[in-house]
Amino acid sequence: MEITLSRPLRNHWYALRHGQSKANVAQVVVSDPANGCNGHGLTDIGREQFRQSLSANALAKLGAAAPDHQALLYSSDFARAIESATVAAELLQIEREVQIDTRLRERYFGRYELGDASAYEKVWLADRSNMNTAENGVEPVREVALRMTELVETLEQQHHNQTIVLVSHGDPLQILECVFSNHPPARHRDLAPLENAELRLLGAP
Repeated sequence: MEITLSRPLRNHWYALRHGQSKANVAQVVVSDPANGCNGHGLTDIGREQFRQSLSANALAKLGAAAPDHQALLYSSDFARAIESATVAAELLQIEREVQIDTRLRERYFGRYELGDASAYEKVWLADRSNMNTAENGVEPVREVALRMTELVETLEQQHHNQTIVLVSHGDPLQILECVFSNHPPARHRDLAPLENAELRLLGAP
């Protein structure tokens, strides 16, 4: 069954990936909330990345749809995402409180947890042939797509003519981008990879 969003969209949607984290530097997989919510936050470089990426251009893009740049920020509850959302809110002059939603969490990578980050490539290769199930306890692409899409549909009903920024992780955001662009979620790695601290438009009315 195809995963789609209700159209037309009522809001402007942006993805914002967290900045460089301690897990990125250590080259380990941190996808379990037991490890990611209370540790493995941003590095100093990760914080600096936002100062470089959230430039005047980013502020202007958001401001086009959000009067006084008052976008709505929703964040994963992982430390690296919350810290990123906090830095982004400051740089983008957003006074509204960051909202936490667990549907924005990192994709769960099962038995690869706290293992070498080279495991990502194995998972992504397997994704291309099967989005409905995954081996080794990995969260299937379909499940990630469903929870991310559910959040968007919920917020679409709650808001109108707002700019909404989703602060999350690489896989969940790229899978959601596939849903926005009607690209097969199983082929989420076909998309240009979201870099650390990158702000990307997902969709607009």
